[in-house]
Amino acid sequence: MAPIVSVTRRLPAEVEARLAAAYDVRLTPEDRPSDHDSLVEALATADAVLCTVTDRVDAAVFEAAARRGMRARLLANFGVGVNHIDLAAARAHG
Repeated sequence: MAPIVSVTRRLPAEVEARLAAAYDVRLTPEDRPSDHDSLVEALATADAVLCTVTDRVDAAVFEAAARRGMRARLLANFGVGVNHIDLAAARAHG
């Protein structure tokens, strides 16, 4: 059984195809920033989450996902910089 990877935004077709070939990938059909609830859902139900710089992954997202029983062990970023991710909260939640 392949790990589940949740992708928060549309990525180049080649990237999405390679992810789909290697993982049980959950692609987002809309190309817009993820809201709080969809980020919580991704962290609670996927093994890894691939976000972008437009997704605000703050302490409230990590706390809500932890209350649901956070499954994700990896948070990856497609883009430059990580100022949209609360790194202290990410560390605190493993």
